[in-house]
Amino acid sequence: MLLYIGIRLFRDLFGGNRERSAGAKALEEKFKAQAAEIRKEQHSKIAAGIPAEAVVRTISVSLRRVEYEFWGERFSFNTVGMFSLAFVVGIIGGAVIAPFCVAFFQLPVYTVAGATLMATFITSVAGALFFTA
Repeated sequence: MLLYIGIRLFRDLFGGNRERSAGAKALEEKFKAQAAEIRKEQHSKIAAGIPAEAVVRTISVSLRRVEYEFWGERFSFNTVGMFSLAFVVGIIGGAVIAPFCVAFFQLPVYTVAGATLMATFITSVAGALFFTA
């Protein structure tokens, strides 16, 4: 799995999939610009959280696709593919679902991190409960 992710990252870094990469770079630049503006406004305070505009807004949910918007950009993924990935990662164990979502489904890290952390927490609690039992 890690070899596949490494190959995808290498390809994206050195000329593969420039179209998606350009969109991701534009989103990254928006995020950095907004963060710099917040830092400038609150130079003496620590900025808490993310900007109000940087929220995930669900566009549509169906058995086939989930589509959402993050900071003016639309993202979508196949629910069967995501379920299959989560199932395999759940059986194998490990916290590799986040890099896979970013590399394979082309989802932004900002929208994947929270969900994958919660999934890791839930599987850890389940593992501890089963171990205790």
